[in-house]
Amino acid sequence: VTTDSTTVVTLSITSGTGANGAVLNGTCSMTVVSGVANFSSQSCSINLVGTGYKLDATDGSLTKATSSAFAITPGAAAKVIFTTQPGASYVHGVAIAPIVKVEDAAGNVVTTDSTTVVTLSITSGTGANGAVLNGTCSMTVVSGVANFSGKGCSINLVGTGYTLDANTNTSLTKATSSAFAIS
Repeated sequence: VTTDSTTVVTLSITSGTGANGAVLNGTCSMTVVSGVANFSSQSCSINLVGTGYKLDATDGSLTKATSSAFAITPGAAAKVIFTTQPGASYVHGVAIAPIVKVEDAAGNVVTTDSTTVVTLSITSGTGANGAVLNGTCSMTVVSGVANFSGKGCSINLVGTGYTLDANTNTSLTKATSSAFAIS
């Protein structure tokens, strides 16, 4: 170890490791203090869940150092999102088949969640007055995913401008679908 306090060390994801498209966010460069770069108080983070990540530490002149492999796991569940929106229009009585996922604050699917219950409802003030959902429109996620395909969830009245809300049995932020019509 040197007593250098001027060298700047920069972290980067080792090429070919972790999830495709992953990037480092935050403060990922710092000046060493007495030859040591301690990133524990920095806001450097990886944006995608994945395994096999490695980090390179470089300063531009010394041989780079590469970390051991590690994994990034999802954070706590924070919200639900529609990953498959309802189609633009449906025939009266035909099942609507959206897919809703539980995500952490960074947008990663919380694959460890198999307890959250997602319930679809018609967004207040949309579609035809008095319309209701029929069929199975509530389900427990499996690995963070609620797939309503084949559940028979349908709307009983013809109308335009319908949107669905995806609510949960927990305090997760709800999602609202794109608009669609029932003919």
